Amino acid sequence: MTLKPLIVIFSWALTMEIFSVLYFLFSKTRPIEFYMDIVLIIFTIGFLVFAIRKERKDISRR
Repeated sequence: MTLKPLIVIFSWALTMEIFSVLYFLFSKTRPIEFYMDIVLIIFTIGFLVFAIRKERKDISRR
C-alpha cells in the first residue's frame, strides 16, 4: 500500500496549520485554537516523518 495520497493530504494540512499559527501570531491573540493548532502541527510533522520514512523504505525494496 502506498502512502503518497496521505503524504499529500497531510502536507497540505501542515501548510494550512502554519498559516493559521501565523495569523494568531500577527493578531496577538492566543485563543484555545492557537494551542490546539500547535499540537496539530506537532502531530502532522510526526506523521509526515513516519510516512516519508516508510515510503522510502518501500521504494528502496523495489
